[in-house]
Amino acid sequence: MYLIPVCLLLAVLSIILPSKPEPIQWKGAKEFYRIMKEQVEDWIIDIEYYFEKSSGDFSINLVGYSDENGDLGDGGVLIPDEKIAFDISGSKGSKSIYLVGSVSNEYTGNRWEKTKQKTIKGQQEYLLDYSELLYGLSRQNIELLKEIPYINQRKIKIVYGNIKTKTFFYPLKTSYFNINNEKERLQKDNANIRFDKAQGRGSSYDLIFYEMNLSEEYVQEMLREENNFSYEEVEKVDQESLDWLIDNYLKNDNVDIVLSMEEIYEQLHSRAQIIEREYKYLPKELPDRVRKLTEEITAHYDTDYDKLKAIEIFLQQYTYTLSPGKLPEGKDFVDYFLFENQKGYCTAFASSLAIMGRCIGIPTRYVEGYVATFDKVSKNGMYPVQNRQAHAWAEAYIEGVGWIPFEGTPDFYSIRYQSWGEKSKKQESVDSDYNPYGHLQDYDIPAISGSDNPLLDETMEEDNHVIMGITITIVAIFILLFVVLIYKFLLRYQYRKMVRKADYNHKMYLLFLRILHLLKLEGYTLNQQETIQMLSDRVKDIFHYENIKFTDVANIYMRYRYGETDITQKELQRVELFQQGLFDKRKQEESKIRVWFEEFVFLTNKGNWG
Repeated sequence: MYLIPVCLLLAVLSIILPSKPEPIQWKGAKEFYRIMKEQVEDWIIDIEYYFEKSSGDFSINLVGYSDENGDLGDGGVLIPDEKIAFDISGSKGSKSIYLVGSVSNEYTGNRWEKTKQKTIKGQQEYLLDYSELLYGLSRQNIELLKEIPYINQRKIKIVYGNIKTKTFFYPLKTSYFNINNEKERLQKDNANIRFDKAQGRGSSYDLIFYEMNLSEEYVQEMLREENNFSYEEVEKVDQESLDWLIDNYLKNDNVDIVLSMEEIYEQLHSRAQIIEREYKYLPKELPDRVRKLTEEITAHYDTDYDKLKAIEIFLQQYTYTLSPGKLPEGKDFVDYFLFENQKGYCTAFASSLAIMGRCIGIPTRYVEGYVATFDKVSKNGMYPVQNRQAHAWAEAYIEGVGWIPFEGTPDFYSIRYQSWGEKSKKQESVDSDYNPYGHLQDYDIPAISGSDNPLLDETMEEDNHVIMGITITIVAIFILLFVVLIYKFLLRYQYRKMVRKADYNHKMYLLFLRILHLLKLEGYTLNQQETIQMLSDRVKDIFHYENIKFTDVANIYMRYRYGETDITQKELQRVELFQQGLFDKRKQEESKIRVWFEEFVFLTNKGNWG
C-alpha cells in the first residue's frame, strides 16, 4: 500500500519517456536516465525496508519462503525473485559459495528463532570457528597435508545492489575481511554478523575464507576421526604441520591474530561447552516418531559425521517444490514434512536435518543466506546473486574442527558437494581476478549546438522529452513528500493531544501498544494464536532498561487487563521507562529516516490509538 505512490511515479516516468524503437543517441541523456531509474529503484528498496516488520536483519521470508512473521508453514506458492541482491567476484566455473546471512539456534515447532546466546568474552565467533579448523588441520599428518587438498583459500569481493539490510554476508571459515567504508562498524560477537546501520546499493567489502574439500575422502575421514577428539584431553599441536599451513595457505590473512590468542584450547573448550548446551534444544511437543525415525536411519553408524550423512542422504528422496501447501494448525513443521507432506522448500529440508541431528544428540543450527554461483555472464569479474538464490541449510558442530555444513535439499546437493577436480599442491585462488575500479565508466557528452543534421535534431527533441519527463517526476515526488510530511504532522499532533488527556489506565494501554510495535520491529511479533504471557516467555530478558524487563511490563498490563485493577503512577512510570529505552535503542541503531517512517506507520494504524 505504501508503494502505490512510487509505483504511480514509475508508471508516469515510463509513459512520458520516448518509446520509439530507435535508441536514444545522446549518451549523456541515456546515462542520466539510467541514474534516475536506479535512484527510483533505490527509493523503492528503502521504502520496503522502512516498512518491513523486522529488525533489519536478512531473513529468507523476505524473498517469500515463509510469511512475514517467519512461520515456516505458510505454504504459499513461491515465485522466484529475479532482483539482484548483490554482486560477487569470481571466475567462470568457480565452485559455488554459500554465504551465511542468518543463524538461528531455537526451534519452536513452526519457526526458528535467535535467542540470546553466551559468547567468549572479547572474542569473535567467526574467528574462533576459523581457528578451530586451523588447529584441527594442524593435528593431521604433514605428508597428507602436502599431498591432499584439504582446504582452499579464496578471496572475494561483495557489492550490495537491490538490497537494504544490516546483515553482513560471509562464508563459513572466514578469516579476514575489510569493509571499504571505514566509517561502518560491525557487531561480531556471534555468528550473526551485523552492521550497526543498514547497508544498501554500493556498500562493499573484501574477505578471505577457506572452503573445505568436503567431497575428498581424506577430509571425510578427518571428520570421522574427530569423534574421538575432546578438549577435555588436550592434544598438542603438531608445530611442523602448523608451520606448513601458515607458509602455504595462511600468509595473506590475519593468522597472527589467531595464533596470538592466549590459551586458545581453553577458549575453544569453553566455546564447545556453550554450543553443547545451546544447540541441542528440542521442543517438548516434538512428536516421538521423529526421534524414532532418526534412530532407525542412523543405527548402523558410529560417528556423528556418518550419522549426519545418513540423514542427509535419506532426505534426498523427498520432493523439493515451490508450492508445498500450508501447514495444518497444531502440527509440528518437521514432523508434518517427514511423515505426511513429504515435499517442501529448502526450509523444510534444512529444518529437518537440523532437528534430526539434535534427536541423536548432535549440536546443529539452522542457517539462511545465499548460494552464489558463477555460471552467468560476468561484468568485470563480478557475478550477480539474485534473490531467487536465497537458501536455507543446516550446520553441525563437530568438536575439533568447528561448524560443518550439510545439504538436505535434493536440488542443491550436487552444488554443495561439487568436486574440486585436479588441483596443484599450491593452487592460488583465481576468484580475486576482478577490477576494483570496473564500475567506473567514461562519459561521452557530444556538443549539441550549430548542427544541421536532422538525425541530431530528432535526438535533441527526444532528449528534451526525457529531461522534461524527469523534471515532472521529481516535482511530483517533492509534492508527494510534502503531503506525507503534513499528514504525519497532523497525525502526531492528534495522537499527542489524546495521550495528554488520557488517564493512567489509558496511557499505560497506549504505551503498551507502542511497546508491541517496537518489539515487532525487533523481530518479536505477537502472533494471532499467542498470548501476552507466551510473547513474554519468548522475549525473556533480552531487552531491559533501568532494571525493567518486558516481563515486568507484561505483568502490569495483565493485572490491569484481566485483574481489573487501576494503574498507579509508579507502574505507569515503569512502563514509560521501558518504552523509552526500547525507542532509544531503535534510534541509536537505525537511521533517522527509518525511525520517522516507522512512527508514521504506527500512527496511520488506528488500532494503535486505543
